Amino acid sequence: MQQGKNAADRALQLLDEAMALIELVEESIGELVAAANSGKPASPGSIYAAYTSIVRLHDKLAELRDAVYRLASSRT
Repeated sequence: MQQGKNAADRALQLLDEAMALIELVEESIGELVAAANSGKPASPGSIYAAYTSIVRLHDKLAELRDAVYRLASSRT
């Protein structure tokens, strides 16, 4: 029973971390859109920040998927 609770807690933690990364992606995209709307080119740093946030989100979602699969298999 405790193992299932730990797995559920881990899945929720990963979900919270993924949501925080989504906020970073939103901010990065907002900066890129603002630059585009102003007619100025986006800085390489802004582009890199958006890219790394998306990669980190992808990795976090993969971790979350694994945690959910483990949680589901522990209940069967």
